[in-house]
Amino acid sequence: MSAAVNLIEDRFHNCDELFENLERLLGDSEANELSGQIDINALRNEHIRFKKWAQNAGAHRSDRVSLEYRLREASKLKDEVMNIMGELKDTLSEGTLTRAILNKTS
Repeated sequence: MSAAVNLIEDRFHNCDELFENLERLLGDSEANELSGQIDINALRNEHIRFKKWAQNAGAHRSDRVSLEYRLREASKLKDEVMNIMGELKDTLSEGTLTRAILNKTS
């Protein structure tokens, strides 16, 4: 297969890990400066919804029932899924970085 970063399954795992990191950072901080901006329970709910979507769509798989496999002849749809998951990854990365910086300065 081509480079791993181009697989829907890998994007799923990246986003899943970033959700977990951000949840941990928000949950571990005593002084949560972002408490008015980020509700940890809402974040957890979105993470659960994301994982359920991935399970239903097969985004977390690499076999013949995977979303990757089912979109193999629909490149525009695959590109759109990859773009959306890339945007999610960027947003979660920004939140994780911001939280980590705030934790170090507190």
